[in-house]
Amino acid sequence: MRLPKVAFSLTTILLLAAVSSPWILPLAFAENPIPAKEVAKTYPVTYRTADLPVWTKDGKWSPEMLMTLIESAISPTSWEAAGGTSAMAPYPQNSSIVILTTSENHDELQSLLNRFRN
Repeated sequence: MRLPKVAFSLTTILLLAAVSSPWILPLAFAENPIPAKEVAKTYPVTYRTADLPVWTKDGKWSPEMLMTLIESAISPTSWEAAGGTSAMAPYPQNSSIVILTTSENHDELQSLLNRFRN
């Protein structure tokens, strides 16, 4: 059974961290905190796939193979399945895939999808 994904705010994460490790909270609010591993910012982009090979023989939109390819070809450790922050979801209303990832990964995605189109 899969548990639902829960989004935590920075405040919630800091409070949870403070409960488990009391020294984290003062560091988080210090004037010059110890820099943590910098997390790359992610943002969503909708990629239309109607012109790509994502259709079954009976004409149904099926992006699963393309999504699997994207996860394995574009920064494999950055995806949720591998514990990362990137995510994607099919959007069948307009044959698109909505992808939340970093700027660098979006650039690689554009290149990958353009190779299919050319």
